[in-house]
Amino acid sequence: MTLRQILGNAKGTSILEFLVIFPFVMFIFLVGIELTRAWMTANIAQNAVREGARVAVVTPVANDPITTGTNRINNLLSISSMTIVSGPTVTCTPSCVQDAQVSATVTVQFQTLFPLFLPIGPYDIRQTSTMRYE
Repeated sequence: MTLRQILGNAKGTSILEFLVIFPFVMFIFLVGIELTRAWMTANIAQNAVREGARVAVVTPVANDPITTGTNRINNLLSISSMTIVSGPTVTCTPSCVQDAQVSATVTVQFQTLFPLFLPIGPYDIRQTSTMRYE
């Protein structure tokens, strides 16, 4: 007796295997896409905060470095079409004098593209950057 006679007709088994494996492969694929998007969102927010702090650090006190840094963060995040949850805030501690601490903070929102498959979020991503006033 051969193996084919024991198992019978094997037509359609590859389709059945595909239907069993496909949801798992699709889930892993969508999770990979969403993790990549979350990482990109965090990187864009971090770069915007870093640049806002840098603009505030090099702006003379007469030109209001806090407003200049805040405007720069808002401009960069609006270009990226990010939803700002809170901030941006730029502070000089104790005041904008040489060697003072300049901190910039912003919180942006991350929302999934596939809410049917991955019902998560929205998540808030907070980024902070600190530099020394020059």
